[in-house]
Amino acid sequence: MTVGGKAAILYFGVTNVLDTANISSFEYAADYSEREDQESIFGRTIFLGFMVLL
Repeated sequence: MTVGGKAAILYFGVTNVLDTANISSFEYAADYSEREDQESIFGRTIFLGFMVLL
């Protein structure tokens, strides 16, 4: 693809397509007898981009 005689790129992407929970860290009890999963705040992300190469 070209725009004004310059090369151009159009792109599309999706992360975490199945929208599954992602564990980002763990939180432990004071005596380490229990562990709790801390899920990431980020779920599925859809993005679209356009770039013109000069």
